[in-house]
Amino acid sequence: MLEAVDGNYSGKLVDLSVRPEVAVWRKARGGTAEDQALASYIVDELMRTTGDADRLTIFRTMRYDEAEELRRTDGLAAEEYRGFHFRKDGESDRDFARRRRNALRNSRQHGR
Repeated sequence: MLEAVDGNYSGKLVDLSVRPEVAVWRKARGGTAEDQALASYIVDELMRTTGDADRLTIFRTMRYDEAEELRRTDGLAAEEYRGFHFRKDGESDRDFARRRRNALRNSRQHGR
């Protein structure tokens, strides 16, 4: 946005519906090994600067595989969302409930 104000607009599209932390995390996880090492720090910053409701909104607007990857990123997200289940893309209420029950049952059987 600052580039556009200064008149240096490069023609890049910017999705304003995506939080900056999420956009940077996406770029980091797809980048070099050095960039990927920063992903957990980016997620920690996201966890520190958002409330529970904001985080759930962020997770719900992502694809299932991406939300799972964000949730499992080392650091605060992995600690806070351990055992948390997200609805898969296109999954019905019944299938989600069944998958969640099975995961909870397996977790209890393994003493987690």
